[in-house]
Amino acid sequence: MIDKLLHFETMTQHTTLNQHLQRLGLKCRGTGNRLTRKILDGNETVFEGTAQDVWQWLRDSGRLPYKREPSPRQKLWRAMRDPDRWVCRIVYQDKAGRFTARTISPVRFTANDRCVLALCIGREENRQFVVSQIKSVAMVNAAEVLMGSETVEEIDAAIQ
Repeated sequence: MIDKLLHFETMTQHTTLNQHLQRLGLKCRGTGNRLTRKILDGNETVFEGTAQDVWQWLRDSGRLPYKREPSPRQKLWRAMRDPDRWVCRIVYQDKAGRFTARTISPVRFTANDRCVLALCIGREENRQFVVSQIKSVAMVNAAEVLMGSETVEEIDAAIQ
């Protein structure tokens, strides 16, 4: 059973590796040893090694695309799932069009997902923020933030 799982895992990784290589215009060929792969650019061998070695080579050579930056909603969701580790420093545009910077600990999204209920660290109160009005979100280690230690004005001054 374990052999079947290992074979499946290897085949899945190999298929994904082949897809990445095809996007880069490279080909992957097996060698006499089932675990070793040759990476070809045209007819020329540019790399040879195990699947893990090939992945590492792709990363080191800068050929693998970097992951996209998480959206503000994704960052808020991450802070909600792990509130002991993360708080968010946001830039928020209020109804009057003014930009303010806040440090918040998100609690939950509202029923319609338009707003996020969060504990505002500077004001020490629960606040509701419209997600579309949050212009940027930065993840901050929660251990570095003290409740009520930053006022909204201090954060605004730090941004400018």
